[in-house]
Amino acid sequence: TRLLLCIMSQKVHFDLRTFSLAFIMTEPYGKDAIKTIITDKQVGTELSFYLYNLLASWRDWLSPTDREHGFALMLILRSAGFSMNSPDTMLTQAQVNALMEDTKQIELKYRKELAAWLQKREVGTVRITNKFEPVRRRIAEQAMTVTQDVTRLQVEERKKLVALIKKSMTTQIQLKKQWQELVQNLSHERGVWYQKASYPQSWQLDPTEGPGRVRKRLQRCHLEIEKKFLMQSHQQKLDAVKVDPPLIFLFEDDHQMSDSAALIYRLYTNEKIQHTCKCTVVSPASESRGELLVGEVCIFFVADGAITVANYTQMLLGNLDQLSITWPHTDIR
Repeated sequence: TRLLLCIMSQKVHFDLRTFSLAFIMTEPYGKDAIKTIITDKQVGTELSFYLYNLLASWRDWLSPTDREHGFALMLILRSAGFSMNSPDTMLTQAQVNALMEDTKQIELKYRKELAAWLQKREVGTVRITNKFEPVRRRIAEQAMTVTQDVTRLQVEERKKLVALIKKSMTTQIQLKKQWQELVQNLSHERGVWYQKASYPQSWQLDPTEGPGRVRKRLQRCHLEIEKKFLMQSHQQKLDAVKVDPPLIFLFEDDHQMSDSAALIYRLYTNEKIQHTCKCTVVSPASESRGELLVGEVCIFFVADGAITVANYTQMLLGNLDQLSITWPHTDIR
């Protein structure tokens, strides 16, 4: 009964309604089934309303066969005592009011049935939930345990990775500095691999200061100025900066990390940095731009310059110092 009323309802697609009507009217016992169903007055009234809606509202869409099936069902309903308006005639105001009243009654009935079904489903849901509550609790506890174990393993692996990276960085920096000292000892003016074409031909004051902050020592350097500012007899001194010094390939790995970058990494991983800002360290020899890091224990200055981007000859001579200065808070006070 519910299935028949559902598929004949005006909320169902037109094709499904016509198919259902043709199916039940062409079945050998279809008409007998209809007569049995409409013994319930409420069902007969509702079916009459749906059939009238189909025959009247979809008049132009119905095929002759569908109309024939519809009128046959209408005769069965009328013979059972249900009053049903003819779909081919105009309705009076009283008939229109009666149809509207039937519509309201049907909608009210379905709303009540829907509310009852939802309440029943909610009760069933609560009952099933309470039944499996112990299982749900055990699953939640096990899931929490697994999550904690996975998180702990991830933290341990992350610590191992950080330690490995820091060790690798430290090893690379130490090797780079050792090679720097070795190359400097072998390529100076009196060294075994001295090359005049790439060695600086000019002089500048050494940043080392003596008593009274007097600087007396000299050191080699590249002037890095244009040739027009020198006499023609001295212009060849500027060509040395364009020639690669010996063993330059040892410092051409762009993937190696500089001293400054390594120090910043170590600071940020080992000590909590509370404030950072850009600053410049001014010395008699040069100005070094970098970053000032204020930590919980010390204040650090890390220069922006990196070994991998510095002029190799100047670096080997000690003219481009990679600054990394530390001031403990106790010394500052």
